[in-house]
Amino acid sequence: MEEIETPCYFLCPISMEAMIDPVTVSTGITYDRHSIEKLLSSSENPTCPVTKQPLNPSSAALTPNHTLRRLIHTWPHPKPSQIEPSDSDLKSFFADNTSILETLIQQLTNGDTGARASAIALIGKAYAVAEPIHLIGAGKEVFVEAVRMIKEGVSKKAAVRLVVELCPWGRNRVKAVEAGAVAAVVEMLLESGERRECELGMAALEQVCRCAEGRAELLRHGAGLAVVSKKILRVSGVVSDRGVRILGLISQYSANSRVLEEMVEVGVVAKLCLVLQVVASHKTKERIREILRLHSRVWKESSCIPPHLLSFYPS
Repeated sequence: MEEIETPCYFLCPISMEAMIDPVTVSTGITYDRHSIEKLLSSSENPTCPVTKQPLNPSSAALTPNHTLRRLIHTWPHPKPSQIEPSDSDLKSFFADNTSILETLIQQLTNGDTGARASAIALIGKAYAVAEPIHLIGAGKEVFVEAVRMIKEGVSKKAAVRLVVELCPWGRNRVKAVEAGAVAAVVEMLLESGERRECELGMAALEQVCRCAEGRAELLRHGAGLAVVSKKILRVSGVVSDRGVRILGLISQYSANSRVLEEMVEVGVVAKLCLVLQVVASHKTKERIREILRLHSRVWKESSCIPPHLLSFYPS
């Protein structure tokens, strides 16, 4: 049988073997109880092997890491991504076992392809059941690594799904934009025609376009508006609906004469007019009519609709 690689966060930093009874020391690092107790008893002034900070030599200072122990005891499985910790275990990542989450993020940064895929899957599951305070407090490094995985094509769907999961909370939309999520997702959509990838990519763009920074970044990208328009009516009804919502956000909050002219030139307005004539939900068609009304209003406020654009705005 093919050997199964043990995740590095299951290994004791001292013995480099899978931990049996993981305990956390005062520096926040987790070791196997046997290894750390042996170290504590062999030195009058023990220090943490990882951080080099002084340690309390009493074994009473060791805190059992129950969450990590349960995860280790579910191992091995045929594939690392098949670990299925309970919701309570996952929630503990953000409570008294933050070192596990930090280790997983390190895996995203430094691990091989398989380790990074396992880590992003487990992080995504943890955030899916996390309390709002932990969702709001998601670190920027999570977005940076998710964006890097999207660009490199490593577990793209899991990475985009994580961005979608986190964006509605706090300033996470801005964190995602600053990490380069807009460009990464646009490039992914340009290359992909796979239904689920397109649905997740459009969901991510819809989320970031709910903040000014995200809309500005989409408009700044040379293919931003074009790729959103291109996916409408070509992939699925979900993609089309999300595309219309993205264009609605741009039209409602970021429209000016320059933006509207670009939307005509890259085929956005023509595509919207086409959707009005084909099968689409009542809500989607109403959104499109509102977009066209917004466009007409902006043109009137700026002077008038240029003659070469009149055919795109039916009265």
